[in-house]
Amino acid sequence: MTACALLFAYGCKSTSDRGGGAADARSFKIAVPAKVSLSQGETKTVTVSLDRGDFFKRDVRLTMQVSGQGVQVQPSQTVVQADQPGEVQVRVSADTNAAIGEYRVRVVGTPEQGAPTSVSFPVQVSAP
Repeated sequence: MTACALLFAYGCKSTSDRGGGAADARSFKIAVPAKVSLSQGETKTVTVSLDRGDFFKRDVRLTMQVSGQGVQVQPSQTVVQADQPGEVQVRVSADTNAAIGEYRVRVVGTPEQGAPTSVSFPVQVSAP
């Protein structure tokens, strides 16, 4: 929580372990929001970032998977090309009849070569 307090001006994020098969500038991490809060029937746009090391020059497929039913993420899959900026905007929405409670969105980053990595973030659904 201290990291969130220090990063308040920039927004809290959670990051994955390194992917790509290396532990240095030849790898990447995925950064996601620390938490998303939605009311039933609401949609928010959030940023999923691919933080590349200086020498990581590969395409990465990002796949988003939601635990449970009632919350969706669109797009559920996208490819971030090596020459593209690493930020992807995704829409997280809760159905009008979604169960109140916490859901988890798992983001998996799979490079065209090398090891994948993943990170998840909570989506808290409340009554409107």
